[in-house]
Amino acid sequence: HLSRLQATRTSPDQNFIKNLNPRHTLSPEEGNKFYNISKSMTIDRINTPNCRYKTQASDMSFIRCTYCDDFPLVEALSTSTNVIELDLLHPLMDTYILIRFIKSVAYSRDIRRLLVSCRNFKGIDALCWALIMNQGVKFLKLSFQRKIPICGLQTIALMLQRNSGLEELDLRDNRLGDEQIAPLLSGLRSNRGIKVLHLENNNIGSRGVQALMNIMKMNRSVTSLFLSNNRFGYDGGFFLADGLKEASSLAKLEVIDTSLGAIGTVGLARA
Repeated sequence: HLSRLQATRTSPDQNFIKNLNPRHTLSPEEGNKFYNISKSMTIDRINTPNCRYKTQASDMSFIRCTYCDDFPLVEALSTSTNVIELDLLHPLMDTYILIRFIKSVAYSRDIRRLLVSCRNFKGIDALCWALIMNQGVKFLKLSFQRKIPICGLQTIALMLQRNSGLEELDLRDNRLGDEQIAPLLSGLRSNRGIKVLHLENNNIGSRGVQALMNIMKMNRSVTSLFLSNNRFGYDGGFFLADGLKEASSLAKLEVIDTSLGAIGTVGLARA
């Protein structure tokens, strides 16, 4: 079953691909036709529920996989030389297959953008191992479906220590809270690669801001920090102001809708 495939190159058979029914099982003849067409065109986007037909891996530059009950795309990804972005933010597949997908990142040297939803520690462990092995990924978007155990936080911190290739880390909308923010980001103390850090909408309070800025004082690579939609109040504003005096690399700070108030805003402006 195939849901949608968009091709950038015009082809006389393009209508055949566009008209594929997501609920229709391809016949052997249709499967062979799809495979032969896919070898001759550049594929930018594939949504793959129940995809049992391999496409030419070298033609794919973007993969978004929502459901897969077989390994065709896993095998294709591990041998691909052109896949730039892999989106696994909303997977419905079995955890074992999802982990196989994540582990394949370690061997795909051209991936630059990775978006992953981690369900449990096994997924976090597989992801961190892949990113330690593959230093070519520049953008990482992480979504956690539940509270992260302490071992998962420590594993991510270790990855941040050992990975020098990441330039942008997006952790927004994860509801991390004060207890998780410090152990999760402790690896940034020695990280020299990440330049942009997104922490919007994470339930970060004043204690979380204090812990974060203690880390930022030792970091010399982060230039942009986004903390919007975290209600840390004017206390958090003073911790930010204090941290900015020593966090010399920070050039951009976004604190929209954080309940700073007049006192916190003045204190931050004076920094």
